[in-house]
Order: sequence, then C-alpha cells, then structure tokens
Amino acid sequence: MSNSSPCGDRNGDLFFNKCYMTNNSFLTLLATNIMQWVNPRTQAICAVAIVLVLPSLLILGNHSAMYHEARKKFLQCRLRAIHYIYRISYSLVLDVLLYACFRQRRPCACNTTASIYGMPSGDAMAGAILGSYLLDKGPFYPVLARIVGVLIMVAVAFERVILGYHSILQVTVGILIGVASHFYSTRIPQYALFIDALLQWIVGSIVLHIDPALTYKPNDNNNLWAWFVWGISFQIFALLLLVKHFNPRNGGLAMLRLSLHAVENESTQDEIDQLRLNLSESHQDSFHYITDKDETIRHCKDSDMHFTVFALGLLVVVNFLS
Repeated sequence: MSNSSPCGDRNGDLFFNKCYMTNNSFLTLLATNIMQWVNPRTQAICAVAIVLVLPSLLILGNHSAMYHEARKKFLQCRLRAIHYIYRISYSLVLDVLLYACFRQRRPCACNTTASIYGMPSGDAMAGAILGSYLLDKGPFYPVLARIVGVLIMVAVAFERVILGYHSILQVTVGILIGVASHFYSTRIPQYALFIDALLQWIVGSIVLHIDPALTYKPNDNNNLWAWFVWGISFQIFALLLLVKHFNPRNGGLAMLRLSLHAVENESTQDEIDQLRLNLSESHQDSFHYITDKDETIRHCKDSDMHFTVFALGLLVVVNFLS
C-alpha cells in the first residue's frame, strides 16, 4: 500500500506507524462496507439481539418429544451468546482504557472524524475476537469457519488502515489483544469475569479522567468516557444473564467455578443434562402441558425472558446515561 493521501504522518513515517489513508474510491468503498458489519458496536448489538431471539428455539421445539433437546440447545447457544457479549465488550471498554494508557495518536493528521488516540485499534480487536471464536470453535463447517475467521481479521485490519483510522502497528496490537482476550476469557473460571470487569471499571474511571487531552462534551468524538460507559452497559447485561443462567436447574452457581471451555466439555454437558432431568422428575416438571397458558408459562420460565427483559432495560438506561 502506498501513501497516496496528502495527510501528514502524526506518528512518523516508519512503515508500522505512517498514514496509509488512500484516495482510491474503490478501496475506500470496500473498506467502508467492511466497517459497517464487523465493528464492535454492530457485533455487540447483534449478540444482544441473538439472546433475545433464542427463546424461539423453545417455541419451535414445543412438541413434548422435542422439547428437552430444544431446551438443551437453547441453553448452550444462550451461554455462548452471553459470553460473546462480554468478550466483544473488551473492544469497547478495555480498548478505551488502553487508549488513555498508550496515548498514541491516530496516524493521519487529516482524519478528524474520530478520537485523537488510536492505540490499540478497537475494531481490529473486535474482528480478532470474532475471528478467534471461528478459529477456536469452527462452528457448522470447521475448515470453512476457520478460513473465514482469518479473513475477517485481515479484512478489518485492511479497513482500519485504508480509512486512515489506525496504523499497521495499532491494528496489529489490536488483533493480538483480541486473540488473547478470546482465549483468556473462555479458559478462566467464569467467576473471574466479574473481577475482570470490576478492574476495568476502576482503572478506566481513573485513567480517563487524568488525561488533560480528553474532553467530555456531548457529541464530541474525543469523549472516550461516553464510549467507556456504553461498553460497560453490555458487560453489566452479560454478567447479570450469566448469574441467572446458572440457576439450580442448570447446575447452580457452582458452575461459575468452571471456565466456558470446561462447561462446553461433552462430559460436563452430560452431567448438567442429567441434573436437569433429575430435577424435572423430582419437581414433577413434566414436559407435557395441557393448555396454551401452561405452555407460555413454561417458555417464560425456561427462557428467563422476564429477567432478560429487565437486564435489557438496565442496558438501555446505562446506554442513555452514556
């Protein structure tokens, strides 16, 4: 990539730090389209939407012979979605925190549509988190999923550099942190995520308020505090649902001592499944319901829909405050 833009280089003209913003209309259009679909905000909102739509699995599996398997699949998918919401919030909370720590400017002097800091790239971090999930889990078609995962990381890095938002060094660091965030958060005990979030909130609240270069005005691109609080709202949403997910019928809060990777282990899933069956029998919680009202009660109970709506309301309130 050659620097065909008249932009000045804020961080020097070394290969990893210089501005590569281009005037090529095709590359700019391509990069803009990539940005719309893989950025942290879109991913976070889509993951929340998935959590809200997942209860439809229970409705589709309403037949008594199918309901147990439908509920099992629903719980597995919801747990993955909850963890993904938390992971993607790293690119909204941890990234902004690191902006204020590194304090490295964005590479292109003529790009004034974003905050002044750009190290590391939050979008590259988000692309790496999605790509790492596909590489790690390989859902549906493993080989294809892993190829797509790598392509997503490369595409997001390309997009951020071409549009002049970040340097090659900034997207590289963003990708490395994104990959590390995925494997770190899926391998540590789930209760550690609560400590992890608290540390981010405390440290971020300090460093974002001691930097004299940051401003905190409405609709200001340099208002990193607003982005920080916006990201926290998704973390709160995910952590609330995580606690609610492990009710006594799903193994209890003791399951938080296990990592997501361990919970998804086949033998662990079999143990949880057997526990659900035993509790269903002990409480005479049959899968046979007579009236539509009974079925509605069952769906609400098994999907935790009321609590999910409450958590969503809290997310919206914190979003509004940001």
